[in-house]
Amino acid sequence: VDELSQLQSRVEVVESRLVAYKRETSSREASILLQEVIAKISDAEAKVNKTVDLSALLAVDKIEEMGVGKLKEATQQTLEAEKVAAVACADAKKIIVVKQKEGQAKESPGYAAELVSLESRLTAVMEKLSEQRKVAV
Repeated sequence: VDELSQLQSRVEVVESRLVAYKRETSSREASILLQEVIAKISDAEAKVNKTVDLSALLAVDKIEEMGVGKLKEATQQTLEAEKVAAVACADAKKIIVVKQKEGQAKESPGYAAELVSLESRLTAVMEKLSEQRKVAV
């Protein structure tokens, strides 16, 4: 009976190690599979930040100091950067939708959770972009 209880405790230890190993492996797989999504979102973030920087020229306190020509130029540059950023956001959104429809998202909870996290990150970037669009227009 004593030997049986020792074997049972050993099985429990091995089982806990196996669960931890599977969790770590799943996390690594998810990060590898989502590298493309992460790259697209990072690209979109960079382009939105560029739009934000360009729209800083259109701040209310600076508008009065600018001439009409410089104001038009700043607005045009901001709108062009906004279009580029919007395309980058749309590309990232497409990739997220594709990844969500793949079987991996349904099989792996870690993968699905990471996709949700990335999607919320993209949503925040898209909201920031829409605010900048309002500034430029």
